[in-house]
Amino acid sequence: MKQALFVLEWRRLAASFVLSLALGLAVIGAIAFFLISSVRQQQTHEAIRAQMAAKQTALHQANGSWIYVANHPNETNPVSVAQAKQKVLHANQLTRLYEQQREAFSQGDNRNYLKTSLRVFDQEKILKTLTPDDFSADLIANQHQASLFRKLLTTHQGYEINGSSTLPAVFLTDFSSLLSHWSVILLMVMILSTTWTLSWFGKQHEWVMLNQPNSWTWLGMNFLVALLTWFVMLGIALSLSLLISKIWGQPFINGHHGWQNNATNVAQSLKVLFQENLLESVVRFGLIYFIWQILCLFAARIRR
Repeated sequence: MKQALFVLEWRRLAASFVLSLALGLAVIGAIAFFLISSVRQQQTHEAIRAQMAAKQTALHQANGSWIYVANHPNETNPVSVAQAKQKVLHANQLTRLYEQQREAFSQGDNRNYLKTSLRVFDQEKILKTLTPDDFSADLIANQHQASLFRKLLTTHQGYEINGSSTLPAVFLTDFSSLLSHWSVILLMVMILSTTWTLSWFGKQHEWVMLNQPNSWTWLGMNFLVALLTWFVMLGIALSLSLLISKIWGQPFINGHHGWQNNATNVAQSLKVLFQENLLESVVRFGLIYFIWQILCLFAARIRR
């Protein structure tokens, strides 16, 4: 009886527009998310270039005032002149490092970019210590970046940023995060529960009452069909995403980025985060779908 009911529910879903719509959304979602990630990657490229240019401009302005003090010893005390000369020395070194960093980024030289960035962080820390009021640098952010860059250099990995990556490991992790979001889950529950909802409130209601006297068994079979469909959708969407990212995915700078690397600003590895996202997606879908089934069931009984 249960097996026959399961087959019936599956056939009802397959015969409706709901299954085609859901699978179509899975395909369109994977393609659209890849295109969005590609655009974000370009935008992040431009943002980093703008950030490097802004740093160079700010340093040039600050260095101008230090040079003036160093070149006019009669206008200030010897201690200030000595400090200004020291600042100019470190500022010139940092200026060269900024230029090397910009060139490595523009040329797609991932390893040289990471190495130069580490030297930039060290030099920024020195200059910030010397002149905390005239020079601006986020030392905490630099420290986090330095830790990540050292790990990437050790493991010979490329630099990638979650939300702006089209390489498989990072892209699939980002996409799985979207598929576990409450809004996406709620939308898919509303779509996949159409046959259940219409059975209670549509034209099929009388037929259902005659042929499905045990509503709780029917609820369970409908739930299993919906959950199985969600598994299939996840498989199709993620498989297509993997295929697209392998064919058209581009590194943020250059190099490979594997599942063992940590996600951006998160202590977890991409693999662990991906698995957690999938688990959350399934649990949230099952929970919301079951609650909706119960609400429809009681609403129909109150209506009678």
